This record gives sequence, structure tokens and C-alpha cells, in this order.
Amino acid sequence: MINKILYNLYHNLQSIITWIFWGYVSVLLSLYLVNIELNTYLFVILFFLFGLWIGSCLSYWLRSELKDRDLE
Repeated sequence: MINKILYNLYHNLQSIITWIFWGYVSVLLSLYLVNIELNTYLFVILFFLFGLWIGSCLSYWLRSELKDRDLE
């Protein structure tokens, strides 16, 4: 049971991270547009999520590239 949950989490990790990152960006943008002062910790979290998102995109791209080369 736990293996099936981890397997599904692994295969959906990039989409989960993408939704979390862009959701957080939209929340920060909406707070900025409402003229609420943003704390520096919010930007630290933003850059952490940005790095996590870029890392997941690169690993997904590399995994698909290696899979395509193995099929050729």
C-alpha cells in the first residue's frame, strides 16, 4: 500500500511542485496588488520554491531525454 502511494507521488511530483510554485506566485502577486506589505521571508520561500521547480523540471527533462535515447 505504501509503495503504491510513493510510486504515485514520484510520478506526479513535478506537477505537484508546479502547482505549488505557481499558486504561491499568484498569492504573492495578489497580495502585492492589494498593497499588503510583503515580508522578506515570503521571498525566501519564493526562491526556494523556484529552485525546487527548476530542479524538478530539469530532472524530468533529463529523465525523458535518457529514456528517448535508450529507445533509439
